[in-house]
Parts: sequence; C-alpha cells; structure tokens
Amino acid sequence: MIKNGLLNGKANIYSIHVLADGQLVALEVSRGLLINQGKTWVEHASFGGGRTYRDHFANGFVEHPEGVYWLATNRGLRRIQGDFWYDLTVADGLPSNDVYTIELDNSANLWVGTAEGITHLRPSSNPCCSVNPDRCR
Repeated sequence: MIKNGLLNGKANIYSIHVLADGQLVALEVSRGLLINQGKTWVEHASFGGGRTYRDHFANGFVEHPEGVYWLATNRGLRRIQGDFWYDLTVADGLPSNDVYTIELDNSANLWVGTAEGITHLRPSSNPCCSVNPDRCR
C-alpha cells in the first residue's frame, strides 16, 4: 500500500490512466500497475520487479475490452485481467520483446510498436490466438 505518494520511499510514475469505469491506475516504471483506492494506491497482483514498463507519453497502456489492460514492457506485451496476467512475446509472434508503444484503433485492433517493427492483433477470448493462431489449443 502506498500512502502520501511514497512507494518504499521511491516511486517513478510514468503515467496515470482513467479506466472505463472511472477508476484511476498508475504505472510505476520498474514494478508495474498501481490501483487507486481513495487516499491510497494498492499494488496489483502482478506488481514486481524484473521488467521495465514503457509508458512514455501515455502510449504504453491500453484498456480493451473494459477490464483488460495491455502494458508495453521490455519483456513483451503484458495482458492483465483481474488478478491474472501473462506476457505475449516473440514466441507468440511479436517482432520483438522490446515493446515501446501500443494503441487501439477504431476497428478494435491493438497496434504494437517494438524495437523490431510494428504488428497488430485483434484481442479475443484467447489473445494468444490473435497474435499466433498456430499456438492456439
């Protein structure tokens, strides 16, 4: 839990986002998603070190559909839904694990900009299928 803006004495917040339901979330650069609960910020279950979240200029976070969060990281595209998360990587068809930007277009395609190029996927009930249909089960 974070009080008075402190996260163990240090917080490097890249961005704050308002979700579809009006809730506030923030991205801490080296640890991930924080959820606002009034006067405090709570760490999401996926919060932790080992990756860098890239949300420069607020282009590294997308909510689509409502309640599903996509985050750009140096270890792939992180998908969070509720208390569950996983990372889409080159093994899933991304050009690179270094994801710098993500954007949702008007046709519900998620565009992913990486160190090795750009790709897009259409989120479905099994996002792995959207990136690499050969890996679907």
